Amino acid sequence: MKEALLVIDPQKVYALERSPLYVADYKETVDRINLIIDRFEAEGLPIIYIRHIHQSREDSGRMFDYTGEELDMAFLDGTEEVSYMDELTVTGGIPEIIKRRYSSFEGTELDRLLKDFGVECVVITGFMTNYCCETAARAAHDKDYHVKFILDATSAPPLPGIDVPTIKRATAAAIAGGFGMVMDTSELLSQHGKKADDRDMYARPYYTKTKYRPALFYAVFGVSGDELEVSVQKHGVTEVPRGISIMSYDKASDGGKMQGLMESTLGDMLKASDPELFEKCASADRWVMIRGNAAQDERLDYLKNISGIIQAFTEKGAVGILDLFTLSLISPKRWTKEFFMDSFEPRRHAEVFVSEEESGNFWVHTRGMIKFGRPDISFEGISWDEVDKIGEIVGQMIYFGAMGAFFDKDVKLHISGGRSFIVRPELVDDPDNDDFNNVYYSVSVMGEQSDI
Repeated sequence: MKEALLVIDPQKVYALERSPLYVADYKETVDRINLIIDRFEAEGLPIIYIRHIHQSREDSGRMFDYTGEELDMAFLDGTEEVSYMDELTVTGGIPEIIKRRYSSFEGTELDRLLKDFGVECVVITGFMTNYCCETAARAAHDKDYHVKFILDATSAPPLPGIDVPTIKRATAAAIAGGFGMVMDTSELLSQHGKKADDRDMYARPYYTKTKYRPALFYAVFGVSGDELEVSVQKHGVTEVPRGISIMSYDKASDGGKMQGLMESTLGDMLKASDPELFEKCASADRWVMIRGNAAQDERLDYLKNISGIIQAFTEKGAVGILDLFTLSLISPKRWTKEFFMDSFEPRRHAEVFVSEEESGNFWVHTRGMIKFGRPDISFEGISWDEVDKIGEIVGQMIYFGAMGAFFDKDVKLHISGGRSFIVRPELVDDPDNDDFNNVYYSVSVMGEQSDI
């Protein structure tokens, strides 16, 4: 069943704080809309942008009949309020519908356009939840389209005496009761872009059993464990992996622990990398720690499950994720895209650093391979013109390590340009060292072989 994405009224009238229709969470809503746009564009599915524009106040489509007083806005053509939100992803060459009624179908070419595309199901996102989005869903149903209403990718301002969550619950109940399926962004995206062999992304075809167990260590800020709601369908979570614990903390009773971390050298590094995200995390009054050693590592299902659990926390309002093995701070938006929705990519779970040595050469090294139960990687004494080459070799070692390989002898690795190198990894069995917090390979390049 072919789907089309409707992005309804993503206009600045909802983003300008001076506007009587200002939507407080518009940025978060647009972030979710952008994720859906990215996925639909990647799949070649229709994306239709819809804007509400009047030529004059008299041409308002009876929008202000029942407001009681004239609002200081009119969706007038040429004004700032009708332009697209700055944060919105607007793809090139995509059709746009201009409407003057609450309904996206009334007096527009939307129905014809959908039929030309061969669309059977419309996916509703945008503003406002209870007006133009709900009206579009009802009208689409009347025209025999199937409807998917993406509740967390819509939003609205409050009504007198009625807050936004209540508005959304009422709209969701009405739509689900007779007009379409109500879901959130992660559930929709889980239906798109998944390959039949998706589970095999987490296979480890080169797995060798060792004494080293995968370890995970995340802090998720702004949530508590009792808020966790996960499912197989939405998050791909089948279990909390054996050996991994989820513990809740709050600033009132445990604030000293997190304060010490955030005021340390690590905190200074995290703040320098993203000051705004750091401040959100540092000021959070509660957080969850996810840590432990996975009991089963023949597959990477433990990592898949934890990625889904953290995704579920982002949907409950998490403001940031700290990976304490890679020493990186991750925004909820980035987590959703790179760690949850995109295909599994081992390089995202390990960081590669290039550090200058006193000699003027460089040290290329990783952090985070402990998440795969494999040693980190260290190349010392590298000249600057060799750094890119070594970086590619490190990338290959990360990939094969994630796939379960354990290097205990010389190995031939291929990089771009038809080049291959013999490298010698020597295991340094020192899990308590400060550089890696893990055992590591001290690696030497033994020679180059041509593949051409």
